[in-house]
Amino acid sequence: MVLTVLLGLASLTIYQTHMNQVNISTLSTKIDSLEKTVTDEAKNNEQRTVQKRNSRAYQQISE
Repeated sequence: MVLTVLLGLASLTIYQTHMNQVNISTLSTKIDSLEKTVTDEAKNNEQRTVQKRNSRAYQQISE
């Protein structure tokens, strides 16, 4: 009886450890994706800023 309980607890511990590893892997993938999104958005914002600046400069030259 005691052995069965101990084996059950060991199985639960192994299962929980496995699920934690799966969760960590999933979170790591999501973090990588978010980092890429943030980097891409920063580049896009920088490009928009440069385009606005160039547009204003062109308008000033044209006047």
